[in-house]
Amino acid sequence: MKKRICLISFILLCVFIVISFLPIIFMESYWKADTPGRGIYTHKGDALCSMFGLGNEILGVLVLLFAAVGVVVLILQFTGNTKPSLAKLTLAPLVALLFFAVLSIVNISTTVPNGTPYGTATLGYNGYFSHSFGWGWYIAAALLIATSVMSFFVATGRVKDSDIEKKEKKTTEADDIVKYKDLLDKGIITQEEFDAKKKQLLGL
Repeated sequence: MKKRICLISFILLCVFIVISFLPIIFMESYWKADTPGRGIYTHKGDALCSMFGLGNEILGVLVLLFAAVGVVVLILQFTGNTKPSLAKLTLAPLVALLFFAVLSIVNISTTVPNGTPYGTATLGYNGYFSHSFGWGWYIAAALLIATSVMSFFVATGRVKDSDIEKKEKKTTEADDIVKYKDLLDKGIITQEEFDAKKKQLLGL
């Protein structure tokens, strides 16, 4: 069960990272005044953009940084190579979700006034850009939320190894102990090194 959840979380997180670079996350709308100075604006068009298309690149980088950490830790969890001290890093997708929420709030609450050079376009006078969620935002948010929930269960130990996985793990540990015992008998390692390795393998 644990391996399956780690694998699903890994796939969802990778898809999120790919989607974050696509111009489908946020919507940028252009509004232009019909009559300058009267404050009446007409919607003139929309343009989709990526997570990095509206400025605030630092927040976007933080989202991807913690998402990337989550990918690495989930791989380690899946292969069983995660040290107990690094297990809490499985919560990295949850941190990425928090930064994604902040980035979303900042972006949709930002308007760009008339005549401002912005991204690849320069606004004409008597107009402004407003921002909203693109259709890809909902997909990205759902992927990140699902990954965060599953990663939380893994990090807090609420998801246990199945009986088959436990048997495989015990068999591997026993084989490793036999190998180190053989090295001890041959004088390649000391008794202290063997005892330390044995405790490590048994999680003592």
